[in-house]
Amino acid sequence: VKSKIATEKTGKVSIEYPILSNLRDASMTQAVNELLKKEATSIITAWELDTEKDEVSINCDLVSLDKNKAVFTFHGMVNVAETAHPSNVRYAVSVNLNTGSPIGMQMWIPSRNSFLPMTLWW
Repeated sequence: VKSKIATEKTGKVSIEYPILSNLRDASMTQAVNELLKKEATSIITAWELDTEKDEVSINCDLVSLDKNKAVFTFHGMVNVAETAHPSNVRYAVSVNLNTGSPIGMQMWIPSRNSFLPMTLWW
């Protein structure tokens, strides 16, 4: 399994996310990569960010990668427009490469109107 990092840029938002290739089951490649990008960029909807006003800079690091699983961490800064200070953020995603589904626990994080499920935020 190989990994490379791509960057999603929209307005003032820049988020790195992994792209995997050479999976044991090639038919899982698209599903796994879509999940990884969705999880990496999920902070935008979870925090209800405005990509034209709020500044976001997130980097991605590979923690573990083998033929069965991939684990990535994301870390960086979110500066919501008209707030006093930026926030440092960290989150992670673990993916079962055989099923294309997340591994591990979920936590519920508060948003303005409800609670949103996110994969392992800390």
